[in-house]
Amino acid sequence: MRTGLIIFLVSAAVRLVLLQFVPLDPAFTMRWETAKVASQLLQTGEYSNPYILPTGPTAHAIPFHTALMAAIFSLFGTSMASEYARCALTIASFSTMYALMPWFGVKLGLGLRAGVIGGLIGALNPVHFYIGTAGGIGEEFAAIALGLLMVASLTGWRTPGWSQTRWFLLGCGWGAAFHVSPVLLSVMAGFMIFQAKEGAARRTWSHLALLALGATLVCSPWTYRNYKALNGFVFIRSNFGLELRMGNHPHVAPTMEQTDRRRPGLHPTTHREEALLVAELGELAYMRRSRDEALTWISANPREFARLTVSRFAHLWLGPPQDPFSMSVTTLLTVLALFGARRVWPRLQSPERAALLLPLLAFPSIYYILAYMPRYRIPVDWIVMLLAGLAISDWLSRLEASSSDCAMI
Repeated sequence: MRTGLIIFLVSAAVRLVLLQFVPLDPAFTMRWETAKVASQLLQTGEYSNPYILPTGPTAHAIPFHTALMAAIFSLFGTSMASEYARCALTIASFSTMYALMPWFGVKLGLGLRAGVIGGLIGALNPVHFYIGTAGGIGEEFAAIALGLLMVASLTGWRTPGWSQTRWFLLGCGWGAAFHVSPVLLSVMAGFMIFQAKEGAARRTWSHLALLALGATLVCSPWTYRNYKALNGFVFIRSNFGLELRMGNHPHVAPTMEQTDRRRPGLHPTTHREEALLVAELGELAYMRRSRDEALTWISANPREFARLTVSRFAHLWLGPPQDPFSMSVTTLLTVLALFGARRVWPRLQSPERAALLLPLLAFPSIYYILAYMPRYRIPVDWIVMLLAGLAISDWLSRLEASSSDCAMI
């Protein structure tokens, strides 16, 4: 608690100081899909119209983020006061994410010092300063949810007598987390595959069934709402087809920013023609059409798609080459994390290895086929920082041992 509080205060203080240099504009924020839907929800009670023109019911905006924006708007309106409230919540949530890392380090088998160093790396990481101050409300909550679910899953794997009620509640926790980030489904799937391979047959399958049941029950209300509003099945969000097309079309680039410069006009949030098409076809039909366009392009350009996939993988783990400073920091963290993983791997049991490795393998995989954005790595970046903290902790331990030997001589 004490180390976590210190990390929280350091992170919050740094970001509060930097807030004065961050340009805030309520009009720009109102261009976000979540902000538009939140405003519409407060005005009319309808979860709709996320784009530049009215397009009807939507499942584009993530429910959890939209609820937070709606709460801010209901208290502060859409003025500068709401901008400062949004930034305050972002600073607090990012700082909480870093403050939890000492606890995560202990629970995941990496140790307190690795967690403290990793948390301080996050609190002082310059790459996260803007996103962690005014970049929005989103990925850090997915990171916190993932960390809690990793610890809970690991506890269940280690405890043979875990009750069926706890497995069901863990499934409910996963279902709730999907409303924060649907991509977490890939991590749950990886955990369930590991559990099926490692556990005793009859008991394991009953636990997996309870996990799936809990997640399904929690997701059912929103899935039913989407089915009624959009006349088709949608798991939490509807926008995958659109994002796939944004990353796979003629003149595409590895990053979203570069793509927008090369070929603007593909997104209904910023371009009227696309928004009119959404209104004409309906959101679900529009997303399916976008998906089919992307798949057609991929089929016709397999080499270019492979090149882009490799490039986006490199962007995610090494940083964007067009920003040398960000690239150097991101690359350094990734290299340190690899050293940390190599050092700790022999000391970990199979469950700890799965809890740490599977999120790093599963969660980012979807983003290798989409146009890169820096925020995509945030939900698992704390794991990278934790492993980097372990590498630094191990180096310090060896340095201390060496100094002690010299003193004895």
